[in-house]
Amino acid sequence: MELWIRSQNKKELIPDPKLGIDQCENRYYIVDRYNFENAFILGEYKSKKRALEILDEIQEFIEDKEKSNIEITSDGINQSITYPKIVYEMPKE
Repeated sequence: MELWIRSQNKKELIPDPKLGIDQCENRYYIVDRYNFENAFILGEYKSKKRALEILDEIQEFIEDKEKSNIEITSDGINQSITYPKIVYEMPKE
């Protein structure tokens, strides 16, 4: 499965992000750390707790989509089903 994330401001669509949380003053940012020196902000939140909740939500979203990629056939054999790219949209708050 290839995950895409649409930024909070709806202006960017990022493929296969490497997500993390950064803090600046009293704001917390979910960022795509596509390389060590740069980080692209996907969403901004008022608390670390909320930013962690969003990362948890993204993880659950991925796990749910991964589960839907496996089907058990009548003969008991797992068969992979191919789904299109998946897009997660960052919540406003």
